[in-house]
Amino acid sequence: MRAVLDTNTALALWWFEDPQLAPLAAAIAAQRLRPIASPPLVAEWRAILLRLNAHGTTAAESATAPEYARAPTVSQAPLSLRGQQAQAQFAQWVRLVDHPDARWLATADLPCCRDPEDQKFLECAGFHQVTWLITRDKALLRLARRLKPGTAPLTIVTPEAWCRGDRNR
Repeated sequence: MRAVLDTNTALALWWFEDPQLAPLAAAIAAQRLRPIASPPLVAEWRAILLRLNAHGTTAAESATAPEYARAPTVSQAPLSLRGQQAQAQFAQWVRLVDHPDARWLATADLPCCRDPEDQKFLECAGFHQVTWLITRDKALLRLARRLKPGTAPLTIVTPEAWCRGDRNR
């Protein structure tokens, strides 16, 4: 089954190596779950990975990781060993796919996320008809509550809920 992972989930898996997400990591490694990402999603991953790399993190700082998304952009910086390992994991397990074109987006029956920066995750998931959008993002999770179960093939869940087996909205 295919899924779209938001950037926070990908970071939790491959930068922070969150032990609570071990079932998710195992499903990906066994190819029972196949993450996909379009170029805008990969660009966000890379930008935030570079910011984390530039600022460094410790286990105590991991809870504040979303703050790094607001840090100044760091471009063309070489990745630390930790950053290289996270990037290698992302590249190994996440399949690059096309992002929907404007014509498809104009006719798509997608919900609109309150945060325009998160809409790209919905667009990729909708266009490629994935089963899950796995996210910790509050705007996307609020949107999930407004979707009627069974009306769309997409289910939006937290990585923790996915790991518990609670994979319904």
